[in-house]
Amino acid sequence: MDEPCHGIVESRDIIHNILKKENERSGIPFSRMVLAGHSQGGSLSLFTGLTLPESQKLAGILNMSGYLASGKHKFHLTSGLEDTPILHCHGTEDDVVLFEMAKRSKDLLSAAYGVQSYTIKSYPMAHTISEEELLDALTFLRTVLPSSFETEHQVCSSTG
Repeated sequence: MDEPCHGIVESRDIIHNILKKENERSGIPFSRMVLAGHSQGGSLSLFTGLTLPESQKLAGILNMSGYLASGKHKFHLTSGLEDTPILHCHGTEDDVVLFEMAKRSKDLLSAAYGVQSYTIKSYPMAHTISEEELLDALTFLRTVLPSSFETEHQVCSSTG
């Protein structure tokens, strides 16, 4: 978890540029974007999503069978992103990325960086994706990216 991870900063920068271009092209705010991935993609989503500029805070991060790559070696949480919602789905029988890595990622981010909204969901499976996991991911996405109707209704309800 505290390995050098050659190329992770460059990969993060590529993803960051993709997000910026999408924001500029479509006008979708960063607060309506989620990074999600499985295994290495989940690790990169977690690393990237928590190191973006505060003004580009995402709606959430979905990490499936990944971990916090590079740990304290190259990771530096951006102040203001501590409450970014994170769902980390992981198989307890995963022999590629051990379930212990998921727990260690959450513990490090919570204790050392003050991350507040990190949820781990475990599944009795190996390094794969299950239907139950996908349903949990869908619930998470619906929570962090409510439909425009729900968003408008929340604004109306809170102001009037």
